[in-house]
Amino acid sequence: MRDIEMALGCSLDWQAATITLSPDAASKSVSVSEKFTGARAHYDLLLRRMLQAQLSLTLFPFAGLGANAAERLTFIGVRMAVLKLALACAHAMHGALPQDEQIRVAQSLSRLLDHLGDAAFSLSIFRETGWDQEARLSGVLASV
Repeated sequence: MRDIEMALGCSLDWQAATITLSPDAASKSVSVSEKFTGARAHYDLLLRRMLQAQLSLTLFPFAGLGANAAERLTFIGVRMAVLKLALACAHAMHGALPQDEQIRVAQSLSRLLDHLGDAAFSLSIFRETGWDQEARLSGVLASV
C-alpha cells in the first residue's frame, strides 16, 4: 500500500477512510500508467493465475461473497483492479518485479481484501465509490 501511495502521490487515512492527493498526483498517475504499459506481459502469468484463483473462490456456491453472479463478479473485478494497480505502482517504484515479489504483492493484497469485513460491508464500499459499475471498473482495469 505504501508503494501505491508514493507512486500515485496520495495519502490514505485508514481511520477516516479518506484519500488526500498531492499537487503532482495527476502527473504521477500518468507516469505509473506509462511505465506499466510496456511491462504488462511481465505480469501476465501472475494475473492469469490470480484470476483463476478468484474465479474458483468467488464463484464457489458457499463462498459468501455476494448474493448473485453480478455481486460476485464485482468482487473479482475490484480485486483484480487493486492487484493491477499495486503491481503497476510497485513496477514504477522498483522496476520489473521478480516472480517471488509479485507473489508477495498478491498475497499481501489478498489478506487485506479478505479481512475488510463481510461481503455486505465490502459491497457497500464498492457501491458508494462506484466500483460496482461495469463501465467504471472496465475503465480502471484498462487504464492500469
